Amino acid sequence: MEVLIKGEKRIININNILSGKETDIKEQLICKICQSIMMNPVQFCESGHVFCKECLTKWLQKNVNLNSNSSMCCPTCRQVYYYKPLFIEQNNFTMNQKYLLSSNNEIKRKINKIKVHCPYYFKNDELKEIEENNDNGCREIIRFGDVANHIETCEYRFITCSSQNNGCKDLRYKDKDNHYESCPYITLQCSLCNSDHLRKDEEEHLAICPNVKVPCKFCSSNIERNHLIVHYTECPDYLIECEFKDYGCNDTFKRCDKEVHLSQYRYHYDFNLKKINALSTELEKFKIYYSKKIIVFEKVNISEGKKSNIVSISKSLFGQHCMLYVSKKEKYSHFDVFIKSNNKTIFEGNYL
Repeated sequence: MEVLIKGEKRIININNILSGKETDIKEQLICKICQSIMMNPVQFCESGHVFCKECLTKWLQKNVNLNSNSSMCCPTCRQVYYYKPLFIEQNNFTMNQKYLLSSNNEIKRKINKIKVHCPYYFKNDELKEIEENNDNGCREIIRFGDVANHIETCEYRFITCSSQNNGCKDLRYKDKDNHYESCPYITLQCSLCNSDHLRKDEEEHLAICPNVKVPCKFCSSNIERNHLIVHYTECPDYLIECEFKDYGCNDTFKRCDKEVHLSQYRYHYDFNLKKINALSTELEKFKIYYSKKIIVFEKVNISEGKKSNIVSISKSLFGQHCMLYVSKKEKYSHFDVFIKSNNKTIFEGNYL
């Protein structure tokens, strides 16, 4: 029997869905070639022997020479007939014969009355494994001739999920409403960043979504994930290192405690003095270096224009290094003010 399953034509063999209640199948309904209940019963010989259409066609193809009007015999009575095939289809690869076979409607009617299981009694549409869960398989026993009409409305029929392309499997029709509410392969849109993801990947998406608010690990404020790095640059509780780390202070503290840290520790004066002395030493080296260069240039016998340019360039470079020193000096000038306010004369205003 040819039926539609999930929009596709499928052949249902009565022998695959035969009910256990049918224990007495008459011999006249059994195909003598395949020894099973006949599918599409047809006859060929004048004696009226009936076989499955597919079985008889294969038999005749084996017993006829395609290039001549060879004899064909009935599989049961072996009576020889010299029928010519109705027509022959031939191409470069295959050659098929179609014979004048007549359908036996009497046998067909008897077969259609045989009791069978609904095809959706099984776990899938392969009709091989019985569904043991009573709530997940059709338990109706129907006549074989009513199968086609029954499966069109059966609550247990298999349908394809709309998210099949995402990996979802077939489901029972009766489960479709609940399934679509919880299908793990349904595509969802994030309400925060508008990107698409599968329902089963929702937790994974939220773990990386840039617009999800997450707590700052320093101040516990809820900050959007994509703004977290910027927040760290201004978070008052973010742990920072002392700016005198290179000169001996290895303390770390909250950003909001920076001024307190700098004012409470007297030894920062020593760090500051070390840094200023290092800058002074560096500046002196540059002064000596550029002074020697200018003297060398003045002794070289070159034109006044070139001499003027070289001296000008040297002085310009020296001036830039001086400005760099002054900017660094001003950065630490607040220590000088703090010292003087406490009557601590550790160093004077002239750093050169």
